Amino acid sequence: MSFSKTLTMIVVLAFCSVGFTAAAHLRVNRFQARQAAQIDPTNLNDCSNPQIEFGGGFGNRAATELTFRPADAANFAHGEAKNIGIITQFMCDTLVNKCGFQNTDATFTECKSLEASVGAGNDGALADEWNAGFGFATNFATTGAAADGANNGAAEANNGATGASNGANNEATGANNGANNEATGANSDASNENTGANNGANNANNGANNGANNENDGANNGANNANNGANNGANNENDGANNGANNENNGANKGNKENTGANNGAKEMNNENNESNNENKEANNGNNEANNGNNEANNGNNEANNENNEANNGNNETDNGNNEADNGNNEADNGNNEANNGNNEANNGANGTAEENDGENGTKTAKVNAVTTENGCDA
Repeated sequence: MSFSKTLTMIVVLAFCSVGFTAAAHLRVNRFQARQAAQIDPTNLNDCSNPQIEFGGGFGNRAATELTFRPADAANFAHGEAKNIGIITQFMCDTLVNKCGFQNTDATFTECKSLEASVGAGNDGALADEWNAGFGFATNFATTGAAADGANNGAAEANNGATGASNGANNEATGANNGANNEATGANSDASNENTGANNGANNANNGANNGANNENDGANNGANNANNGANNGANNENDGANNGANNENNGANKGNKENTGANNGAKEMNNENNESNNENKEANNGNNEANNGNNEANNGNNEANNENNEANNGNNETDNGNNEADNGNNEADNGNNEANNGNNEANNGANGTAEENDGENGTKTAKVNAVTTENGCDA
């Protein structure tokens, strides 16, 4: 087996292997997508249209260049891409970064599960699987698949190898034709040796020339095809590298958006903590106000107690005044009693004087009566 045929067989086997692996992977992805839980788009807030479109001419590309893009460019602001995995990752991240969901919400985790089920690829059927996960029926599978730079490069390399193989086959054919013509010329006319020899020599020269020309043409064609295949492969590889760089840049931008989302989440957490602290401060202020109210109530009770004490003191002073009044009355009574005693003594003295006067008067009367009697006068 020649080198060119061996190379052709290796390339064909490689393409068959890649095609079989890709087809098997696509079937697995489709099965997984069918197993994924359907997400209700009416519960996605502003992101209620998470469909993915697949077609040509997106983003000023050629009409024959097929790419994926979000159907709702306003809420899922991302350009087109040949790999659906770039779009699905961005759309799941947008649920957190824009649409009000958290990383722990079931909607986000189901979206990531659907993203993993659909996987990466360039077949329009993958867009149908993604859309079906949200309950949307589409038929982008009939559109086909986006061109892959790496596959195109391999196909062009295969063309180059095929050209080289064709050149080698032409070379062998030319040599065989020359040999056949040489043999034919040598055997064409055995009876005319000189003529046959001349014809054989001419045919040999013609065959050799034809073989050489065919060899040169085949070699040139093979070289040209190989160069074209190599150039096309290099160009496609450059396109693939550029697409890879763009995808990496998109991935980096997504990483920045994820960092922004994380920072926003941290800010929200800080805001929640601040709100919690403010609530605690308000609660403490409420407790302080309650304590102040209790203190005011205690002060009111103390004032009431002081007023009661003052009232009791007033009552005590009143009682003391009454006691003093009673003492004064008692002293007045004592004074009255002493006055009465004095009056009694005065009366008694007066009575004694009167008795003395009566006695003296009696004595005087008796003496007068005695004188009168002595004088012979009746009393």
